[in-house]
Amino acid sequence: PLFTTLIALVEDGEPVLGLIDCPVLDERYVGHRGGGCRRNGRPTRVSQASDLRRAIVSHGDPFCFDLHGAPEVFERMARECKLLRGYTDAFGHAQVLGGGVAAMVDLNLNLWDAAPSLVLVPEAGGRIVTLPEKDGKIGVILGSPALVDRLRSFFPA
Repeated sequence: PLFTTLIALVEDGEPVLGLIDCPVLDERYVGHRGGGCRRNGRPTRVSQASDLRRAIVSHGDPFCFDLHGAPEVFERMARECKLLRGYTDAFGHAQVLGGGVAAMVDLNLNLWDAAPSLVLVPEAGGRIVTLPEKDGKIGVILGSPALVDRLRSFFPA
């Protein structure tokens, strides 16, 4: 029931419109640059949590940390994020958009897997950081701006 449909409109290499549809859950997140983010037609906002020990933090599949060359990041998250949860793929991104998950680290993605979130997260008041490519795949950290900054510091410069 956690599968999704992802759609993004990209202009001049930048996503300008994003959609994450969770059909079994009857939730659809849609937004465009400058237009905000909406869940089922109502404005939605990401969490503004700032304490990693008290916030729900999500991650993609643990083996993706290995594929991205960052197993130590997952280990550190497991130690420091007391409410760490595995909500993989766009379902996790949707949970961030709805405020139920404060931040997420998702690695080993194709660009099209992240393109809708690159629009939707900022439009929902959050922050999304794209990590450097590794073997043609990208990683993203998304959610509460304070937590995204903190989680970004877990990765080597």
